Amino acid sequence: MTFTRRGVLGAGALAGAWIGLPKALRTWRQSSGGAPQVLVLWSGDATQTTVELTALTQGGTSVGPAIATNSDMAGAVFLPAAPPDQHSWNRWHASGLRAGTQYFWQLVDTSTVGRPLFFGPIARFKTLQPIGKPCTIKRAFGTCTQNDTPSQHVDPAAFVDIIEWGPDRVGHHGDLGYPAGLTRHPGTHVKALTKNLQVRGMSGTDHAAGILQLFCMDYIRSDHDTNSGNNLPNYHDPVTAASIVAWQEMVPFRQADSEYPTHGLWRSEVEGRVRFIKLDYRSIDRSNSIGEHPASLSSTMLGATQLTWLKDELLAAAVARQLVVLLTDSSWNGVCPNPVPMSLSDKMPAYQHERDHISDFAAAIGVDMIIVHGDTHLMLQDETHEKNGFVVIGCSPFDQLAQGHFQDSYDWVYPPGQPATRGTVKAQQYQRLVWADDGTTITFTATARDCSKGAAARSMRTLTRTYRPGS
Repeated sequence: MTFTRRGVLGAGALAGAWIGLPKALRTWRQSSGGAPQVLVLWSGDATQTTVELTALTQGGTSVGPAIATNSDMAGAVFLPAAPPDQHSWNRWHASGLRAGTQYFWQLVDTSTVGRPLFFGPIARFKTLQPIGKPCTIKRAFGTCTQNDTPSQHVDPAAFVDIIEWGPDRVGHHGDLGYPAGLTRHPGTHVKALTKNLQVRGMSGTDHAAGILQLFCMDYIRSDHDTNSGNNLPNYHDPVTAASIVAWQEMVPFRQADSEYPTHGLWRSEVEGRVRFIKLDYRSIDRSNSIGEHPASLSSTMLGATQLTWLKDELLAAAVARQLVVLLTDSSWNGVCPNPVPMSLSDKMPAYQHERDHISDFAAAIGVDMIIVHGDTHLMLQDETHEKNGFVVIGCSPFDQLAQGHFQDSYDWVYPPGQPATRGTVKAQQYQRLVWADDGTTITFTATARDCSKGAAARSMRTLTRTYRPGS
């Protein structure tokens, strides 16, 4: 394995491997004054050979991760260590990993004399299976959690059910809590994300591990990462710009946008014969759709640079004969009123021309596409309303009030009969998505899971579709 360090932190000083580390080295020496505390361990956006890692700690002066292929951490390789930044976060990029492999990682303190000393829990992640090789892919997708406050404790039922299922990785489509007080200072955004990552089921406790410790979790950017609600963010706006800085500091992701300053936080990866494309609705310099016709030719949700990148990704999938999975924050299906109201200006139905252009482009080049989104606080499955018949899956909420717009634009909605806003029924839900490839066909299965009201989790509906990429 080889490693590099990036982000807002400076270069670390240590990289190497220790074989057969004595067990005693994993216990902090009493003379050191106590071990640093681990608040968050987060791996994300793994490829076949790389992974992004971040950590939130207290009390560490020189912190780095060790990565191994076994849970006892023997033979671990160490990434460069450095002091945590001003917000107590560290971030690393690791390369040279093996495809389709389970890895384990743990933090070490390098401030003492001698070998690094391990502290905190042992977390894990899987690298992606080889590109082009038929395989079965299991991912859990969801979005939207409560603020973790004394009056609104997060119910971890959906997270517990995900852990019991054991997917390859987890996709979180945003709305990680509903923060207030976000400003042009990056620290306010770091504080909000930090708080909402430390909830039951997400991060671990003394008694149980959370999904961040057990799986690589990819996070899709949401409106609540920018200015706490419905908005028209863009990278010129100082509040949005501050949120981008905070994201780059603490979220483990691979950045495809090479512009400086960064305009958007989009990226993609390929596993087997499936291309996963992760869009960013929340950072780009999009046009104002409020008061406009939803089919206006000038309104854009993605912005010109991201739209060009997306079309290049679709073309690459067509050439490679891959199935495309488009991962977005807010709803895809639906017909927005004319003129577009403020409350719907952050959803794709307010940008019908651009949405239809993307769909028509994919259909014209022969790409099969599945759209998976969050935001709407309902589980949704659809095969008939999308312009070109692409499957659309809505995955929400992990823990929030059930509510949502455009429910009549989906074949199946759960729980039914909920209002568009101001919901009163609290739900814990997500969807299990599986792509089973036998070398000729890819069978896609979406299973909607309800974990609400303290009852045993149930599979509410399963959608199955078979694809022959490139045929």
